[in-house]
Amino acid sequence: MTIDASAPVWSNWTGNLVHEPPTDGASYYFRPTNLAELKSVLTDAVAKGVTVRVSGQRHSQPPLVTNDNRGAVPPHPTTYLVDMSCYSDLGPDLIVLGPGPSQVTVNPGTKEDELDAFLTKNNLMLETVTAGGFFSIGGMTAVDVHGGTVDAPIFADAASAFTILGADGNETIINELSKDADGNSLLAFARVSLGALGIVTRITLNVLPRPYANTLQGGARLVPENTIPHGRRTAAEGRFHCNVQRPGGETYPHGMLLYALCRGMAGNVQRFCTVVGSCGKSGSDCPEFGCETESNGL
Repeated sequence: MTIDASAPVWSNWTGNLVHEPPTDGASYYFRPTNLAELKSVLTDAVAKGVTVRVSGQRHSQPPLVTNDNRGAVPPHPTTYLVDMSCYSDLGPDLIVLGPGPSQVTVNPGTKEDELDAFLTKNNLMLETVTAGGFFSIGGMTAVDVHGGTVDAPIFADAASAFTILGADGNETIINELSKDADGNSLLAFARVSLGALGIVTRITLNVLPRPYANTLQGGARLVPENTIPHGRRTAAEGRFHCNVQRPGGETYPHGMLLYALCRGMAGNVQRFCTVVGSCGKSGSDCPEFGCETESNGL
C-alpha cells in the first residue's frame, strides 16, 4: 500500500501559523485516498505515540490544526497532519443523494462549490451558504462557520449524521437518534467538534428543494426558436437581436444563463452571449448551446 506522504512546510492562509517539518526529514503530512490508507496512518501514529490532526483549507487563525513551531522544530514528528481532500468512499464525485429525501452524503474533502453544483443539478439547495466556495465540508462542519444571512443557522446545523473514525480504527455513526446515557443529543457535540472526536469520513447534510421560480436556474429557463431581444436600435447601428437556443431541444436543464446581449458597433456585429452549459464551458466553446447574431437594416 502506497500512501501520499510528505514533509512540507505547512501554514494557514494568513501566515500567522507555520509548522515546519521535523529535522530528520520524516514524513508527517498524509493524503489518504481510501479507508484502508487512512487506517494505516492511524495505526502508525498510535504505534509512535504521535498526535493526529486533520488539515482542511487552512482558514483557521488559532492553532486548531497544528502549532507554530518556528524556532522550536522537533527532531522527529510529534504530529501527523491528515489531508482528506483526496479521500473517497462514495465514488469519484465524493457526493451521493440520500440516505433520506432532501439529504445528501459527502466525503469531508468535498468543496462547497462542488456540493452546490451537485445540488443545483438535482434541484436542491443549501439553507446556509458562505462566501468561501472553496471551503471543505469537513472543515465547515468542524468549526463554527456562519452563513450569509441572519435568518439561517450556522452551516454545521445542516449536518444530520457523521461517520467518525476513531484512533482504535473503528467507525462510529452519530446521527439525530444518537443519545448519551442521560438522553442528550450526541449530534450537538459532533457539530463543531473541532476535530476532537476523531476523523470524519462521511457527513450527511439536510438540504432543501430549490424553489424553481426564485433562483437563477428558474429565471434562466429558455424556450427554443424564440429570440430574446436585448439589442439597441440607432440610426447608425441598425437593429440587432440575439438568439439563444439549445439546438434540438426545448428545455434548459443544466447550467445558468449569465447574460445574452447583442450589440452593434460601427456597423459590425459583436457577440456578447455567455452561456454556461452542463459541459462546464461557456459561449461558443460549449457545443450544447448556440448563440447567433443578426442585423436587420432600418
